[in-house]
Amino acid sequence: MEGCVSSGIYESLKSKHKSSEKENRMLLEENNNLLDHKMELTHKLGDLKKKYENEKIEGERLKNELSLLKNSKNKLQQSYNLLFDNNKSLLDQDTKKTKRLLSELEKLQLSLNDKEASLSKEKEDIKQLRFKLKDRDSKVDELERKIKEKEAAVTKLKKAVSGALSFFENKGLSVEERNGRVYISMENKLLFKSGSSDIDSAGEVAISNLAEVLSENPNIEIVVEGHTDDVPYRQSESDLIKDNWDLSVMRATSFIRSLLKNSKISPSKVSAAGRGKYLPLVENKSLENRAKNRRIEIILTPDMSKLEDILDNF
Repeated sequence: MEGCVSSGIYESLKSKHKSSEKENRMLLEENNNLLDHKMELTHKLGDLKKKYENEKIEGERLKNELSLLKNSKNKLQQSYNLLFDNNKSLLDQDTKKTKRLLSELEKLQLSLNDKEASLSKEKEDIKQLRFKLKDRDSKVDELERKIKEKEAAVTKLKKAVSGALSFFENKGLSVEERNGRVYISMENKLLFKSGSSDIDSAGEVAISNLAEVLSENPNIEIVVEGHTDDVPYRQSESDLIKDNWDLSVMRATSFIRSLLKNSKISPSKVSAAGRGKYLPLVENKSLENRAKNRRIEIILTPDMSKLEDILDNF
């Protein structure tokens, strides 16, 4: 064979053969690598397909879940809208109610303020009233004491007058205590003759005894009243007395003149009054009754100035 092919061609072919073998080995190695890579990719593809299927299933699940969530959201939104509308309506109502309540509260507060002011004034008034009542109680106590003193003085005066005129009792003279005063009633037969205003001697004695008692009580007010019966007075031509009224006045003034004579009684404490026939003790139906009505009454009133001062300050 060597004899037929030149050495140059042979070497060239041999070199090519080696190159081909080398290239073949490289291709084979590359093919093996590709096969390995293919196998690896096939495994990865399988894994990806499984993952894809799993993801697809998960996607469907999530899609269904999303749909459910959307439905829930819609329902919740509807519920929210309903609640919002209801709450808005309630809020509007509450706002009106709150405004009304605030207005009522403000009125109540104003009323309360007025009542508190009124109560404060009432408390002050009550306080002042208590002071006044305390002062009034003190004045009442003082008044009661003065009244008791006056009553005691009247009783003492009556006793003194009764003692001074005891000789004339049951002889047309009476002494009594009435309405805080002492009343002395003396029938005219003890003092005057019929139709006369001149006091006789027995009357002068009685008046003198009375004057002694009254002189010891300078603060007593003395009123002397003349009284007659209803028998008309017979006037003579020279007589200054016209009727029973004149006669009652003249007898009262005669009594006072006799009372003031030789006594310490102040004339400013004495006054005269003629009552005529108009204040009888009894009806003028008999001689005895007419005799009782013909009288002089002496009304003795203790000094009331202190009592009046207390009453004026009430």
